[in-house]
Amino acid sequence: MRRIFRIAFMILLLSQSATASAWLRDEGAAFVSTSVTQSRDGTSDAAVFLEYGFRARTTIGAKIDTRMYGTTPQSGSGYLFLRRPVGNEDSNWRLSYALGLGASMDANGTTPLFRAEFSVGRGLTLGERSGWINIDTVLVSEPNRDRNTTKVDATLGMTWSDRLKLMMQAYLSHDGEEEAAIIAPSIVWTPRESRQSYQIGVEQEEDDTRLKIGIWLKF
Repeated sequence: MRRIFRIAFMILLLSQSATASAWLRDEGAAFVSTSVTQSRDGTSDAAVFLEYGFRARTTIGAKIDTRMYGTTPQSGSGYLFLRRPVGNEDSNWRLSYALGLGASMDANGTTPLFRAEFSVGRGLTLGERSGWINIDTVLVSEPNRDRNTTKVDATLGMTWSDRLKLMMQAYLSHDGEEEAAIIAPSIVWTPRESRQSYQIGVEQEEDDTRLKIGIWLKF
């Protein structure tokens, strides 16, 4: 547990020099991403994420993810959420909260899932390049399993050119029994005059290295 908080503290220090989930979608705008992460032991994770600007100060969305071993599902979850801003949206710092409701599934069956998230983000400039930092703190409650999971997800991104972005992400979690720390560098490439972007990267968790491929679409 101490190792997780040390990493989280380092990420928070970076935020002093930081567009992801702290930013709401423009009204009528939508974003969809899909990703697949493949481990060397045959385990894969797939996820679909959707956000839509329902109102100027309200973004709604959904996320579905599943873990498989070969072609056999092992676990998964799905939820709907609503995101609202906190404070002045003209500030350099962006704050928002999100509340979600859904269900999770594993070998023991299906149970309701409740999710609360607080996000902070900021744009940044390094020389002639722009970037951003975003930190999400999340609580996921599964009352039927008497399990609460806390998470800290952080993204540090840099726009290298009109078509290329570089990202470093960290995912930290603790469910009262087990903890996990994942470091995930990636690049995001956008073809010329395209609404689609392609992400490729790796996730490193202790001695396990996984390949990640994703597609982003804005419309």
